[in-house]
Order: sequence, then C-alpha cells, then structure tokens
Amino acid sequence: MASVTGCTLLESVRLRRNLLDGEIVGGVGSLERLKELDLEENMIPGQLPSTLTKLTALRALRLANNNLEGALPVDLLGVLTKLKDLRLYHNKLASHTASDWVAMRTVSKAKEL
Repeated sequence: MASVTGCTLLESVRLRRNLLDGEIVGGVGSLERLKELDLEENMIPGQLPSTLTKLTALRALRLANNNLEGALPVDLLGVLTKLKDLRLYHNKLASHTASDWVAMRTVSKAKEL
C-alpha cells in the first residue's frame, strides 16, 4: 500500500485477493480523492490508521477477511459521510459502541462489522 500513497489523484484502489500481508500505512490519508478502497480477502494485519478519516470522498471501504485488530479510528464513521459500502467483517476489530452505529446510519450497504 505504501507504493500508491504518492499517487494523490487515485480514485479507486482494488487489491482484493492479492495475498497482501503488510499493514495499511498512515500515508493512505494523502489519497484525498479516493472513492473506493478495496483490500478484502488479504492477510493485512494491524490497526486501521487514523488517517483514514482524511478520505472524505470515500464511498466504499472494503477491508473484510483480513487480520485487522483494535478499534476503529475515532470519528471514522462520522467523518466519512459519503460512505455507502462498508465491509469490516471477519477481522479482530474491537466491539462497536452505540455511537458508532448511529454514525453509520448513512451507510446504505454496511455488512456485519
């Protein structure tokens, strides 16, 4: 993922089923035009970087079936107001609070977290 963070004009990253096993780097926040981030079905470990909150154009965040752990970055769901497709299932993410679910009401196609 580090190799694409300098490509600030990217609107879509689809790297599903590529056996990726490195963490999602904080530099992902520099991809401010990104509308789709699909890293499903890899072996990505670690926590979600707080810089994901800078991706305000994001409509799809697909990170299911990885080895992610920890909590969602603070205000992630509240800041990503254009998000319509959220997939975080089959990871080791922390439980979600009621306020997380309230923030998620704008997500039209949220799969089981």
